[in-house]
Amino acid sequence: MRSTPIVLLLVSMCGLLASGSVAAQTTDSSTVPKRVVQIEIQSPSIDFTAVQGETTVEVEGIASAIGGVRYLDMMFVMDTSQSLRSTDPTDFRSAGAVGLVRNLSPRSDIKIGVVSFDSKGQLVQPMTSERDSVVEALQKLPRSGNTNLAAGLLTALKELEEKEAQELIAGSPRELARCLQSMEVLKLAEMWTHAALTRKASCRFLTISKLEYPDNDPPEWHKFITIKKGQDTVEVGDRPLYYWNKQPYALTYKENYERHKPWGKK
Repeated sequence: MRSTPIVLLLVSMCGLLASGSVAAQTTDSSTVPKRVVQIEIQSPSIDFTAVQGETTVEVEGIASAIGGVRYLDMMFVMDTSQSLRSTDPTDFRSAGAVGLVRNLSPRSDIKIGVVSFDSKGQLVQPMTSERDSVVEALQKLPRSGNTNLAAGLLTALKELEEKEAQELIAGSPRELARCLQSMEVLKLAEMWTHAALTRKASCRFLTISKLEYPDNDPPEWHKFITIKKGQDTVEVGDRPLYYWNKQPYALTYKENYERHKPWGKK
């Protein structure tokens, strides 16, 4: 049974990110929320008895601070655009991903996939437990085309949502909660991606910084982005701030809200 946390790893060193779009910040360690490390001892077994005179015991197991000790689904989203020939000529991005795969515990049931993106997103390696196949896929990534980060993210999210998420199984209420949490993470990631693509401006309040749109909070973008998922598409729109208090006014705030809300209009 798999009650599987899902992790989306974005490994991109494209021209936009390499140019330093994010300023370094000093973080006070006292304000960082502490994670609970989960540990599973796999060897020796629970019925182990030390031999008389033995002074050391070799212990093997798994430790995790991201929610999954034994089971985990991991998707690499790799930039393969032509700009990497100058920004990452020695291919550190692939080497880092390969190093992570090779250092995962051999006893853990981890499935890994690889998505590449240049002008478009492509599923290079479907989710698999065969780590040699993942390493081979990472080492053979090309470098061509433009940089369409959104295409890579959406391709990865589609693969996780349509394939891996359908295989989630819960054997207890706690595992059911974990499964539902993983599904919500996928939904939020998809919503965030579409909203980020729609907003053509940087925003201090939302901590959004876009190199192609450097102006912070221009007046024409003082509005909400609305996201609605249909049968096979995602509908994106916008509403002004304080849309529930716009003309033509109704007699009460509730009626005014019903008149101007961007979804479920009657």
